[in-house]
Amino acid sequence: MSSFNYFSTLASGTLESLGFFGVVTIPLFLGSAFLVGSALYRKEAKPLRVLVACIVPAIIPIGVLIAGVAFVEPQGVGGEAVPRFMGLSVEYAQTAVSVLMFLILPLGLALGWWARRAWIAVLASTIWWGWVSFCAGIEATMSITGNWL
Repeated sequence: MSSFNYFSTLASGTLESLGFFGVVTIPLFLGSAFLVGSALYRKEAKPLRVLVACIVPAIIPIGVLIAGVAFVEPQGVGGEAVPRFMGLSVEYAQTAVSVLMFLILPLGLALGWWARRAWIAVLASTIWWGWVSFCAGIEATMSITGNWL
């Protein structure tokens, strides 16, 4: 299995996690979409700035999944993922995933300040992407530790 296929497998697992926690996922997505959509039509807010500020946090879950792939070698014996860096402790890799997940907080604050009048839409978008990052973090941590649910 190539690294891209393994990344796709982790992304698929993230989507499954989002679906499994649909009671949280659906209201967050609908609320975020409503607030972003309403912010685009406000006269005070600049649409391009709103779109950029609401889409940029999507890099965090992608980075979390990349970390889930970077610390394991998907071509292990029997298709199992094995650690890529033998001298590296699993805790370091888990810490890297946790740091990536928490980076969404300062990023959301900075983008909210940058978006000015559309800060509420950016806040909603950041909460949404934070939830997606949490689900991606679950998959990345399972990948790194080898303990799958």
